[in-house]
Amino acid sequence: SSNHPSNNTTQTYMYIQNVTSPSYTQDSSTTQPVLTNIRLPRNLIPVHYNLTLRPNIFTGNPANFSSTGHVSISFSCQNETDLITLHAYDLIVDESSIVISSIGGSEYPKLKGISEDKRRQFLHVYLNSILTKGEFYILQMHFTSPLTKSLVGMYYSTYRSNGNEVTDGFVADTFNTTERMSTYLLAFIVCDYTFTENKSRNGIMMRTHTKQERVQSANFSVQIGSELIDMFENYIEIPYTLQKYDMVTVDDFGPGAMENWGLVMFKPVYLLYDPNLVSAAQQNLVAQIISHEISHMVSS
Repeated sequence: SSNHPSNNTTQTYMYIQNVTSPSYTQDSSTTQPVLTNIRLPRNLIPVHYNLTLRPNIFTGNPANFSSTGHVSISFSCQNETDLITLHAYDLIVDESSIVISSIGGSEYPKLKGISEDKRRQFLHVYLNSILTKGEFYILQMHFTSPLTKSLVGMYYSTYRSNGNEVTDGFVADTFNTTERMSTYLLAFIVCDYTFTENKSRNGIMMRTHTKQERVQSANFSVQIGSELIDMFENYIEIPYTLQKYDMVTVDDFGPGAMENWGLVMFKPVYLLYDPNLVSAAQQNLVAQIISHEISHMVSS
């Protein structure tokens, strides 16, 4: 949201892409040693994340934009340990909110303290006793993170649109449990977009989301997208496993497109096609990039 006049307001939207990027090699311009032990310990294996996030973007000052969140992590203990190590980047964790419990009802440790390893992007949670091998536990905590324009983690982006200024009338969206996936493939977007849609022969809902004044240029993407999903499924005999496939424009997106599973992000030039404004060569490029992103989803 912003303080622009209502006839030409700037809407704000956010998306998340979990990226951890420790320095794997030594930078010749510094004297820091090569970073080692960058992998999470295998003593504990996550089973399920229940995550709630609320973006706070109505302060009037982008420098104060933030996100508050709560996470409940179910995990199994593979080897006895009194240390829980998580990836955490640019988060302010409320230590008083951390709770550990046992799923099976057995005895469970209490929190001893936490520490942060910023170079490895680790959060260490220390316990006052040992987690038992073979048992399942739940770790819960509240946290806050800044919303910036860094294009990493949860960030905000702006675009120009005709309409009224957005107010803080919050609603909550609840999503189905995701497929098991790499963290870098997770994404979500909070936006004031509209969409056009089409279904594949196997009933996959294909939607392209963009701002209202550009939605007519999105028809080609859902038409060719649904045909391409059908083609890939038939050719390599591997089904697309989700029930929907969303594509969305992000005006200042860094790469040309990104294959977040079920929610693919594009620069507008690589997703939208208006035959009255651009050439057939551009139409072909849009089809190629959509095809490339779909191939990630079906072939893997």
